[in-house]
Amino acid sequence: MLVAWRALVWFSQAVPRHSFMTWLAFKNRLSTAGRLFGPVITPDWDDTIASLLQTGRNRIDSVLMRMAFQTVLYAIWRERNTRRHGEAGITVEKFTRAIDKQIRNRISSLRYSPGHPLEDLRRRWFQLSS
Repeated sequence: MLVAWRALVWFSQAVPRHSFMTWLAFKNRLSTAGRLFGPVITPDWDDTIASLLQTGRNRIDSVLMRMAFQTVLYAIWRERNTRRHGEAGITVEKFTRAIDKQIRNRISSLRYSPGHPLEDLRRRWFQLSS
C-alpha cells in the first residue's frame, strides 16, 4: 500500500537520517511531546502533506521544500532531545543558521553533471535563503 507522504520521505537528495526521522514522525513513532503527554498535541499531517506535495512547483523548488521540511523536522527533534537531557538550548539565530548550513552541505555533496535538471539546486537555495 502506497501512502501519500512517501514522496516527502524517500527521495534521492534526502539525508538518510532525516528521511528516517521523517518516516518515524509520519508513522507517529517519533518520541515527541505529543506522544509523551497524550493526544493533546497532534500535528495535522494531512495539511502538511497537501501543502508540500501541491503541484505547480518546478522540480528544484519541490526538492528544496522536501529537503527543508526534513531538515527542520530533524533539527527540532534534536533540539528537543538536547533540552530534555538537561543541556542548554541554542538561540533561534543559531538554530536557523544550523538548518541552513545542513541544507547547504547536503546540496554541496550532490554532484550533478552539466545539463542535469537539478544542477541549479545550490543557486536556487542561495536565492531563497539570502
